[in-house]
Amino acid sequence: FGVLVMFATADQLVSDILPFVLPPERISVQDAAEQYMLLKGGGGLAPWKPYKTPYMLEPMNCMTSRLYTSVDFMGCARSGKTEALLKALVCHAVKCDPSDVLIVHMNQNESEYFSKTEISPMLQAHKELRICLSNIARDNNVGYIRLKAGNVIKLAWPTDATFRGKSFKYVLIP
Repeated sequence: FGVLVMFATADQLVSDILPFVLPPERISVQDAAEQYMLLKGGGGLAPWKPYKTPYMLEPMNCMTSRLYTSVDFMGCARSGKTEALLKALVCHAVKCDPSDVLIVHMNQNESEYFSKTEISPMLQAHKELRICLSNIARDNNVGYIRLKAGNVIKLAWPTDATFRGKSFKYVLIP
């Protein structure tokens, strides 16, 4: 006897596709971080708050401005740079500006560690970011995260092949 195959209903297809057919939200990186970014701390997850690092607001909003081709920021350790300039932009690229993002760490081990401890947990923590992740298991691994909108987040380390023949809207170097 044949195997019973389940097909999707029209309602399921529309509900799955609709968020990606509608235009994305047009909000700043700061607003995207406030709405979608949950940070580890105090034994749980807490929303990102701009008043804790007010000096990061201008640089993080400059990252998507057409007035600048790059944003370079040097600051002291543990001052909120990673959250404001990397993780917030990834949130923005996932939810508000579906774009390819390349994050280049100093070596393979650091890249994998950052992916496992920072990027993947952040994308899994908020429902609105989690639904943007591809449902196909091979699309979400340590070095490569594909989203339903078709954009990717690639975590790599500096090699010739990392930059050759690739087009990324955002290249982030922590």
